[in-house]
Amino acid sequence: MMLRTLTLSLLLTICFTVKMYGQDQPHVVQFSGKVVTEENNEMVGLPYAVVGVVGTHRGTFTDIDGFFSIVVRTNETLVFSVLGFKDAFYHVPDTLTSDRYTIFQILSKDTILLPEAVIYPWPDPDHFNREFLAMDVYDDLEDIAAENLSEKA
Repeated sequence: MMLRTLTLSLLLTICFTVKMYGQDQPHVVQFSGKVVTEENNEMVGLPYAVVGVVGTHRGTFTDIDGFFSIVVRTNETLVFSVLGFKDAFYHVPDTLTSDRYTIFQILSKDTILLPEAVIYPWPDPDHFNREFLAMDVYDDLEDIAAENLSEKA
């Protein structure tokens, strides 16, 4: 009787371990597609866009036509990033049944116009005028300028 109980408990432990081990394994998917944007009412591939897996050091770039391919696990999140465009995120669902998955990821432009910045070497234009008028011009510099502006030059 004791041997039967011990065997049954060992068998149940093995079954639960196998069942839990099978659930913990993420499904691996070959994820590929094209990163595009709209230009003149046409879809155009974005070259050299970054396709990365959030929270890891894994990622890839798109080719000259915007095509990419990367191996991901289900329940991971992909980020699509290009300078001048808004980042896009895609969560890989755990309900995928195939080992291959293809998408077209559309990115929208993200342009920011900054206000004009005028940089002066002096605090204000009046200070610049005073310093410019007070500048001491050496005679040799004046001779060099006259020589450069002569008809011979």
